[in-house]
Formats: sequence, structure tokens, C-alpha cells
Amino acid sequence: ALFKMRGISPTSHELFSRTVDFAQKLASRPAEQKCSEAAEGVISSEFPDLMSGESLPDFVASAARDVKSDPLSSLPMRTAVAKALVSTGAGSKADAAALILDSKLNTRGVDMETCRAALDFMGTLGSDNKNAMAALVKARFPFSK
Repeated sequence: ALFKMRGISPTSHELFSRTVDFAQKLASRPAEQKCSEAAEGVISSEFPDLMSGESLPDFVASAARDVKSDPLSSLPMRTAVAKALVSTGAGSKADAAALILDSKLNTRGVDMETCRAALDFMGTLGSDNKNAMAALVKARFPFSK
């Protein structure tokens, strides 16, 4: 399913999130939850291709560099990469917050729904980050609550 998704939308934030989630689940599953030998063979030979042959932290760090260097990368992608930075340990909470806040919401995919998702995530990074994000949202959408 992830390969099919990559064929349809290779830069999708959903593909990125699902790839990271799958990699984390693969790494953390106990031995008794392993698949059949054939399935394990397919996973071990094909899955690294989704992550460009990189380890999970390197894959996430590379995505963070790409997002940071592209000022128009979407807010959903910035949020997905910021979450992955924290969950994988590939970056700090400050790195994750900067990935979202540095855009000043002058990027693609900014609407109330994506701002709400980003604001919810920023709340996990501390009240200062949440307040900074809330200020950006209020400036962008002055009539929002």
C-alpha cells in the first residue's frame, strides 16, 4: 500500500507519516509478532527502498532538511516531519517547533484544519511554542476562535 501511495503522491505528508509509523512499529515489535519468513523477506528487501536506503533517524533528518530548505513546503508536511523528529529522536523539540514556526504560515496547505493540527502538536512541545503558534494563527485568521 505504501508503494502504491508513493506512486500516486511521492511527496505526501500522509505517505511520510505512514512510512515513519511503519518503520517504528517494525523496530519495536517483539519477536513473537514476526511475520512468516517469506513476508519478513519481502519487508526486509522492499521497505528500505521507501526510506531511500537510510536508517529511520537519517530518513527523518533528511526530510527535515528538505522541508526547511523549501519555504513553500506545506504545513501538513512540516507538522508530520516535526512530529517524526520528536518521536524518532532525530531532532529536538526546538528543531521541531522551528520547522513549523519559522514558516510564519507563509506556506502551502494553511487552513483552519491544518493550523489546528499544528497547534495541537505544538502544545506537546510546551506552552511557549503553543502560544507562538496561536499568535501566528490569529494573525493569519483574525476572525477565528
